[in-house]
Parts: sequence; structure tokens; C-alpha cells
Amino acid sequence: MPEFRPHAARPHEAQKYTDAQVKFVDLYLANGQNATEAYVLVYQSTRATANANASRLLAQASIKALVAEKQAYLAARLAVTPERVLREYARIAFVDQRKLMTWGPSGVTLIKSGELSDDDAAAVAEVSETRTKDGGSLKLKTHSKTSALEALAKTLNLFPAQSVNIDARNQTIYTSDALIASLLRAKSGQLEEGEGQGEDDE
Repeated sequence: MPEFRPHAARPHEAQKYTDAQVKFVDLYLANGQNATEAYVLVYQSTRATANANASRLLAQASIKALVAEKQAYLAARLAVTPERVLREYARIAFVDQRKLMTWGPSGVTLIKSGELSDDDAAAVAEVSETRTKDGGSLKLKTHSKTSALEALAKTLNLFPAQSVNIDARNQTIYTSDALIASLLRAKSGQLEEGEGQGEDDE
């Protein structure tokens, strides 16, 4: 793969980045966009200093431009497109477990890997086997359907209105005004029905 050169088509602008800045952006993109960690490694600073300076560095217009340029370059080289990413999410979100394994009173049997379609295989996160003198076990783990569905819903703005807290772990679901209104109407109807029954009992 050819080396990335910032603004290669405009050599007169290439000198506006220092070697340290280019290395910082490289590490920032390579480590999952952990700016503090990238700054510590490049500038050999303390973590406290890096927390503040990394944010200021990323706020600079020139560094933002370099990040965007490198992201576009990497996406093109790896053929990563929004459609391809969404397709992978969809494979995970809509996999049918019955296409990966069979189960019943006699136990669980995994479908042979060669018999899986590309779509079904993409949903598999892990396959492992343990063997002991007393037998053993097989384990198949799929990627999270819930996370994939949430990613699709957010990216495609399927439920645009607002979020509702659904449990103590602060997990959220995204729903629409119409659905909220429907739930409120249903709740109101239940309360009215309950009050009416109470009066009849008296």
C-alpha cells in the first residue's frame, strides 16, 4: 500500500504539518480515536497534559482537515463505503439462528461452516470447542443483534424523535412521537377502564 502523504496533490501545502502532528493523527486513527493516548505516545507527555493538549490539537482547523483527508484516503484504499458498513450491520441484525445451528431434545448441532451463506457467516463472532476426558462442548457466539439494530436505526434515522430510558443500566431505545402517543393513549385507556371497574364493584 503506498504511503499516505498529506495534500500530495498540493506539495506547497504539505509543510504546514509537522512530523509530530502527522504521527499524532496516524495513531489517533489507528487506536480507535483515543486522542489522549496518541498524544502521550507522540509527545512523550504526562496523561494530564495530554488530556488538555490533545483536545486543543484536534480543534485546530488544519488538524481537522488532515484527519478528514486521511479518513477519506483509508476508506478509499480499503473500499469501505457507508453501504458496505450498513450491509454488515444488516447481516448481524437479521440473522436467523436456525441457519447457524439446530437444537432440540437431543441437543444442539452446529451447521457446518462450509454450508453457511456469506450473510449468515458474517454474524458469527466466535466458535470454540473444549474437549475433556468426560466429553466436551461446542460454543457459537454471534455478534449482538441489539447493537446492530440500534446502529442501523440511528444511522438511517428510523425513529427520529426522542429516546426513552428503558432500564437501570441506562440503555436507551429510539422511538417516534407517534409510538409514544400511541402508548400514552393505551395507558390512558387502561386507567379509565380500571377506574370504571372500580366504580362498578362498589
